[in-house]
Amino acid sequence: MDFRELRLLPGYWARIGDTRAALIGRRLKAPLADTMIAQACIDHDVALITRDHDFRHFAEHCGLRLA
Repeated sequence: MDFRELRLLPGYWARIGDTRAALIGRRLKAPLADTMIAQACIDHDVALITRDHDFRHFAEHCGLRLA
């Protein structure tokens, strides 16, 4: 299995704000820590391996891929 470090890309914090705003605007949960994890995966186009169902909102509305 390949593991790699996901470095923060320029504009990361602004995209986190946009992602949280998009979900909160839909009245969905968007905790800061979850948003940070989801945004890093979205930025690098990698699937997130998780059992946490809260990430489904990021997948449905923000482009997060879930494994």
